[in-house]
Amino acid sequence: MSSPMSSLVSSLVSSLVSSLVSSLVSSLVSSLVSSLVSSLVSSLV
Repeated sequence: MSSPMSSLVSSLVSSLVSSLVSSLVSSLVSSLVSSLVSSLVSSLV
């Protein structure tokens, strides 16, 4: 009984970490793109 529970917890933790990393990377990329666009617009104006 312990093994399926452990597998479930492991799967949930893995999913949570994956989601967190994905969100962090997405936020970082978005921030970087926004900064680059802002810099480009400001240099053109």
